[in-house]
Parts: sequence; structure tokens; C-alpha cells
Amino acid sequence: VDIHIPALPTLESTDRILCKFGDFVSEGAVVIEDGKLQVTCALPDPVGIPPTTQQQDYVSVPVKVIVNDKIEVTSGEYHFYNCAATVRKNQNTPCIACVTSKWRCQWNAQDHSCSDESDAAGGEFIVKTQQVC
Repeated sequence: VDIHIPALPTLESTDRILCKFGDFVSEGAVVIEDGKLQVTCALPDPVGIPPTTQQQDYVSVPVKVIVNDKIEVTSGEYHFYNCAATVRKNQNTPCIACVTSKWRCQWNAQDHSCSDESDAAGGEFIVKTQQVC
């Protein structure tokens, strides 16, 4: 994932960047995209992400970017979403709940499931984001 840090300090080649998502720690890398400095971080494996609660379709995990194990250059929350959980918000109209979620989910009318939108999945049974159910 790319994290834009407007006030990223000047870094030396010997500086070490760490990305922390909750308890998960990975090495970060500085990249230039569209003329802006960004830090690229690995995300934790799905099994390391806390589950969504019954009332939500996402879980917030604290995120920090740290330089040389001591300088915190930014922090915030990262939202890990679960398209399958969007239908819990409105079980009477699961297709609408799925395709109108802010997570870009798609509805499979054949097996009645909500999943991440994918260009690979298609056909008459797939309802894409913002399409009519």
C-alpha cells in the first residue's frame, strides 16, 4: 500500500523505514509517484487482520511509519474492509447493500454472495458496483 506523507523528512540511503499495522511490522520503501514522495508498505496477511464486528463491514487498524526505529513520521488508521460483511448491514436487500458500499464490491446473483469487484468476474449473474440489482 502507498502512504502519502506530505512532510516526509529528507532520508539518507542508510535510513531504515518501518511500517506498523497493529502488531505487524514490515520494511517500507520510498517511491516517487506523480512527482510525490510516498512510502510503500507491505500489508499483513489476511489471517493477521482482526475480524470485522457484527455491526461493521471493516476493521480499523492503527498504522505508523517510523524511521530508524525511533522517529514516527506519520500515524493514523487503515481500514481493512470485508465485502461479505456489507450484506449484514441490510439483510433484506443484500444486493443493494453490496453494490452501494464504499468498498467497490460486486454481487453474484447466482450464489448470493458479495465480494471484491473484479474485472475477471463477469456474466449475467454479476452485478458490479453502482449497477442496479
